[in-house]
Amino acid sequence: LNFTNYLESNHYYEESFKVYEQGVNLFKWPHVNEIWASYLCKFIDRYGSLKLERLRDLFEQCLKNCPPKYSFDYYVLYGRTEETYGLGRRALSVYDRACRNVPSDLQYMAFMIYINRAAEIYGITNVRDIFEKAVEVLNDNDARALGLEYCAVETKLGEIDRARAIYSYLSQISNPKDTEDFWKAWYDFEVGHGNEETFREMRRIKRSIEAKFSIQPSFTASHMASVLLEDTPGKAMEALEKQAEQKLADSNQTLPKNVPSLSNFTKSIAFVKLKLSILL
Repeated sequence: LNFTNYLESNHYYEESFKVYEQGVNLFKWPHVNEIWASYLCKFIDRYGSLKLERLRDLFEQCLKNCPPKYSFDYYVLYGRTEETYGLGRRALSVYDRACRNVPSDLQYMAFMIYINRAAEIYGITNVRDIFEKAVEVLNDNDARALGLEYCAVETKLGEIDRARAIYSYLSQISNPKDTEDFWKAWYDFEVGHGNEETFREMRRIKRSIEAKFSIQPSFTASHMASVLLEDTPGKAMEALEKQAEQKLADSNQTLPKNVPSLSNFTKSIAFVKLKLSILL
């Protein structure tokens, strides 16, 4: 990088770019990250739209082997470059690739950029497909946040039924105990745009979602308890009983009168297991 800066300061621009080429071919990720960042920025500053195809090739070369954790900034720079010097359609294609290839913790931001740029280029009514795709692929928290933005857009467009359908869809991933903001937003929506019937339907859905989320933990606990009772202690006790019975048979011994037999002991264990299963 020092050498390229020296060449650039003496106006040997092409020579400095050749050194950059050697650098990106010589080093691997993540060490090549700073070289690529400097190379692309210097090339854009120097040529702009004059060598657009070459610039596109450089971006593609960079992203080909770029690890996802470093790719977000390059996709954004690529998209901005296309918007400034190239075609809006190509820029949106770059943002679409970003949404599919960046790490999950950056997908929400990538989708927001994609939606905002698509709305500015093609109009707000042409971003529904992007919203729907985002809600499907994002994690629950991000999907809910973006879905609320989607609801706001549809409401502004007067598409009340569409907005209500989105609220209903998002409710399936919204535990009322943890997502009060979502249910408050839906409540306010129905107060402002709904009627008595739609308000009752919203409350009914909320109750069903509360029931669903309250049942899941108890079901899981009882299921795990039954598995533990049936699989672990039961199998171990059966093995011990068989060993004891085998030893008694081999030694021709009998149990004392005051000691419970193994069969009675087994029945007691079965009774205890039955009681536990009923209680759980």
